[in-house]
Amino acid sequence: MSASPSRSGPLRQLSVVSGARYASEGLFVVRGFALAHLLGPELFGTWSAMRLVRRLGQFSALGATTGMLRLAPVADGRRDRRAADDYRRTAAGVALAGALGFAVLTAASAAGAHALLGAPHLEAWLCLAVVIVLAQLYAYSQAQLQSRQRFTLASAALLCFAVTSTGLGVLAAWGFGLGGFLAALGLSYLLALAGVAAAAGALPRPLLERGAARELLGVGQRIVIAQALNTLHWNVDKLLLWTLAGSVSLGFYAIPTYLTNVVTLLPVAVSAVLYPRLLERLGRSRQSAEAWPYLERANVMLASLAAPAVGLLYLVLHLPFVWFLPDYLPGLAPGRVLLLASFLPVVTLLPSSVLLALGRERTLIAIRGGCAAVSAAAVALTLAGDVDLQRVALATSVGFALKCALTLFASCRSSGLSRQRSVALFARLTAPYAALLGLLLWVGPAPPAPDLRSDLLETFRRVLLVCGPLALWTGFALWRGSRG
Repeated sequence: MSASPSRSGPLRQLSVVSGARYASEGLFVVRGFALAHLLGPELFGTWSAMRLVRRLGQFSALGATTGMLRLAPVADGRRDRRAADDYRRTAAGVALAGALGFAVLTAASAAGAHALLGAPHLEAWLCLAVVIVLAQLYAYSQAQLQSRQRFTLASAALLCFAVTSTGLGVLAAWGFGLGGFLAALGLSYLLALAGVAAAAGALPRPLLERGAARELLGVGQRIVIAQALNTLHWNVDKLLLWTLAGSVSLGFYAIPTYLTNVVTLLPVAVSAVLYPRLLERLGRSRQSAEAWPYLERANVMLASLAAPAVGLLYLVLHLPFVWFLPDYLPGLAPGRVLLLASFLPVVTLLPSSVLLALGRERTLIAIRGGCAAVSAAAVALTLAGDVDLQRVALATSVGFALKCALTLFASCRSSGLSRQRSVALFARLTAPYAALLGLLLWVGPAPPAPDLRSDLLETFRRVLLVCGPLALWTGFALWRGSRG
């Protein structure tokens, strides 16, 4: 595969990545709501549990892929092509071995739970084991394209997967249930991988070179522990719900997470474009002061963009519940809480990238591990009595707020920002959120309506009242950022 990175500027690359991610996530929202309607709360809760297991499976590479994302761009910046290729090929070998091991563990666990505890849906869990391997290979293909800054091709592969997994997946679920959907999901991963191979040549051949593997794992393991703790923090509420309250409760609670994922997409896209460029810049200058100013303006604009997005989704969230998924109405109240809390990870991701770029993985691990423990303890306490999904969401939000504050503080300190500048930055990041909360307290969600048309009109009026002022704020922030 060609090693030459894309020569387009970061703004164009950011537009491509953001557009592909938002289009894909929109399709995933459609897919999720359609699956909920077709499968019902119990089977949809089972699929939601499988999503949790699959997310944990992405760390089966033990940090090799993550280390490649850090070391290969630095080697490219130093024009050491041989080292960069060794990093990429060795990461492919470790990722494949890890995926196979995790798939075997998943299948064995499902078979054991079925034999000893009578757990249902064994065939679906065995299908998931195959999907895990394909998902890990697809994730590696995305990572190595990102490390080469081939964002257009990576975005095209993402869109291919989103279109096929939504279209084929919904049809298969309608005809064959959960097992049919999982088969279609595996086929979608294969098609996406084939598309990458056809467009860019064969993927790097897997290699298990001991020296490169040791270096990748040495760097990547600390990063992947931080990432795993972040994933755990995002999902600790769902894991506890699944284990303590069952699949039906998880099915109710999981529906709104499809929309919270939409809110958090933009910083992921920004980080995907800026992170390798930041590493190349640090590789040339070796100055830690280069890190935070490179991302500061982007984070302020992200906060201004996230506020109207959160407000819009908060106000329209009831529409699919009331008119399309009435069986899932217990998930509406916690969904509103989770949407409001989703602003916090938006302004946390880029500061986390700064800490990773500066080698402060241990700091990030301590913050994420501590906040995950706080959320887990709070959620466990709320589940000690009757299951109250709204209280579960509130308990989860406490950990998000704590993680946001600690990550911002640590990234400012590591980048050498003065206390006065750090306070000013924190105020600029939280001001749109405070405005959003004030407007929502004033306007509130739409009351129950007798028909869909009346509901849409009233919801639209409230969206204008909340998102109109926030959109003006966002426009001013973007104008100021473009001038700065």
